[in-house]
Amino acid sequence: MFSSEAESAIYAVATSGSEPRLILREELKESLGGWDAFAPSVAGQSVLATHYAIVNDKVKIYTEAIDLASGNRTMVLPDAGLARLVRDPVDGGSLLVAIRGDQTSVVAVPFDPATLRTIGEPVRVWSGDPVSQFGLSTGGTLALSTRPSDFSDRRLAWLDDRGQSQPIPGAARAFSEIVVSPDGGRVLANLELSTPGVLSSELWMYDLTRRTSTRTPIQGFALSFVWSRDGQRFTHGSFLNDEFSIVERSVNGQGEPVKVFTSPASQQMMLQPSAWSPDGNVLAMVQMDMKDSKSKVLMLEKEPGSATLKATPYLNSLADEHALQFSPDGKWVVFCSTDSGRHELYVQRFTGPRSGAEDARSGRVQISTNGHDGVCWWSADCKEIRFIDSDRQVVSVDVKTEPTLTASLPKVLYSIKE
Repeated sequence: MFSSEAESAIYAVATSGSEPRLILREELKESLGGWDAFAPSVAGQSVLATHYAIVNDKVKIYTEAIDLASGNRTMVLPDAGLARLVRDPVDGGSLLVAIRGDQTSVVAVPFDPATLRTIGEPVRVWSGDPVSQFGLSTGGTLALSTRPSDFSDRRLAWLDDRGQSQPIPGAARAFSEIVVSPDGGRVLANLELSTPGVLSSELWMYDLTRRTSTRTPIQGFALSFVWSRDGQRFTHGSFLNDEFSIVERSVNGQGEPVKVFTSPASQQMMLQPSAWSPDGNVLAMVQMDMKDSKSKVLMLEKEPGSATLKATPYLNSLADEHALQFSPDGKWVVFCSTDSGRHELYVQRFTGPRSGAEDARSGRVQISTNGHDGVCWWSADCKEIRFIDSDRQVVSVDVKTEPTLTASLPKVLYSIKE
């Protein structure tokens, strides 16, 4: 069994090899949703499946039974997923075991394979930190892995050129994404989700000189924060009311947030701002198709007399491409691509937001040799690029842009300690 999120469909294929057979296809009522975690119910006749959907700011999860002949669906257990069946050691019947939607408990309930329905009320058999995954032996032994739920003891710190941390005075919080202002004096910090299954955001602004902090209220789920070049505004991706968009806000909280770009209606496209050009006229944005998890880079330009931005594809190959940054002089871009089969960092010339294909044909130079972990930055003189490789090492590469673009061998500076 497998699902095709691009079609919102489920297929079956014989282990001996055959053409996939369509079991069901559905019209999604929500903007995001799909199927996962198939498990046998009645051999050759039915399966259990986890159906998930994002409705407003909540992730809804259901366990359903699917008849393989007709494709008919039966609701088995709401607010629970990743279901598995095990033989009841007491009466020899079937027990359905699943993780609750908040991921903090595992429940079990008797299950009738003939009617594909549960019998009685679920009983909690385990609770604690959020569960990442679990397994069941044929004898009923439960094995599971968990992840921490409390990140409130995290503190901000600088890392120097030797990888030594220098703590920044201030309160401990559940810091997640952090971005430093262009002048190095302020930090935008997003906090970890406090409730599993609920998409919400809490954003704090820290003044490192005055040692003050201010909370910025945000509706919906926000991600990928980017400072404007003058440090007066910031941009972020937003998911609110089943819609992805790019939103711009004033740093001091004055005025209303402005929606500068919105994903086309009915398209499941996550939008994440990547970087502003040095002149502040172009915003690089990553657009990820939620159906196949493929990313491409678009350039957003300001339109005269309008608050909205116009999008033009820039990096739009068959590879997954993202994490684009402009060089300080605006003549080059560095970005991550899976063109080689894994995430690596590349540099190519930038001649304009509408010149993606031409810039790609002019040639690109691979910067990383040991993978790329999503973060990079360029020195102010354009002579050095630093990034984090796949081994969580901070790596330095010397670059020359004249007479042609060349790069040195990567040099490891230090490892990041978790």
